[in-house]
Amino acid sequence: MNHSMEDNDKDRLDDHVDYETWLKSHAPSTKPSVNTQLPLERAVVNMLSTRVMEDESARWDAVSEIATGFGQLSDDLERAVQNASFQEYLHSPYKEGAMEAIAQDMQDLVERIEKEHGALDIRRALLGDVVVSLLRHTLTILQERVSAIRNAAIEERHVQVNKAYTSFDRYRTRFFSEMTQVLEFANDPFARAGGGPFEKEMIDNLLDALKVPPLPQEMLQKYKRKYENAKKEDKYVDFSSFEKDYQWFGNIAFNHAKPDLEEEIRTKRKELKQQKEQVEFLQASPGVRETILKEYHYWQEMTPEKRYKQLLRLRAFELLKVNAGTKRVSPEFMYSVYQEYKHTA
Repeated sequence: MNHSMEDNDKDRLDDHVDYETWLKSHAPSTKPSVNTQLPLERAVVNMLSTRVMEDESARWDAVSEIATGFGQLSDDLERAVQNASFQEYLHSPYKEGAMEAIAQDMQDLVERIEKEHGALDIRRALLGDVVVSLLRHTLTILQERVSAIRNAAIEERHVQVNKAYTSFDRYRTRFFSEMTQVLEFANDPFARAGGGPFEKEMIDNLLDALKVPPLPQEMLQKYKRKYENAKKEDKYVDFSSFEKDYQWFGNIAFNHAKPDLEEEIRTKRKELKQQKEQVEFLQASPGVRETILKEYHYWQEMTPEKRYKQLLRLRAFELLKVNAGTKRVSPEFMYSVYQEYKHTA
């Protein structure tokens, strides 16, 4: 299986079956009788206990395993690129056998990264499509850049080998290492104590690791053009109007989306209030109550502005993916606008 391209249907964010959708799909299909005060039967609450709520701890266990796998991959990448023979061939590309050796080393790394893709595959049902897609992205970029080195070596394009290696090593040390650290921190019981629902916490953490800011796509595309032009001319990107652009693009898009966001929040609050009352009335297990309450309090504190930024970040992340086509942006570009956003927000 080759995950170097993320254009398969299972990575679509809108295919994700979240908690609310799952709950609705297991609600009774018939209308409650006159004497039934609550829409959920006790059997459904029992299903929540055994299938959903126990998964909360299982999900964190899965994150711990993934963090370990990512850490081991990071060590393997470090050993591979610091290997004396690899470095010798990298700095002496015209030496006999250099290109063949580099190509083989990189093929070995492609296959090593593929193993981590497989580890994510078997945890997709548990972690959800959004979380897995975010985690998979770093592996995809690593694999893409390792493949670029391998392909250049096969074609004996010596200069391109070094350029591709620089691009890979920059991503490995700046982005992948950060993702590994975030996974380790996110799984710390003390760090997540008092946090929100698992999925929401993980998505926010992973978007932070990927340096994705909540910017409208139109603004991202404007600065993408600036970024690419500056690179061609070997100049710095002009961010002097960034704050002004952020306010202008953001206000227009937010005012348009606000009524729908308010309706979504009202609907979520109403549904979760009902679910909260149901689990309390039916004396559900502590795990069920705790998870429902986390969701309930999460949406009680939600605002249209906060929800809007969440959605913008997920849409911006889509532009990082391989299948974004001509609209695709680089991690380095996203990092640069993320840094500007931090100063503006």
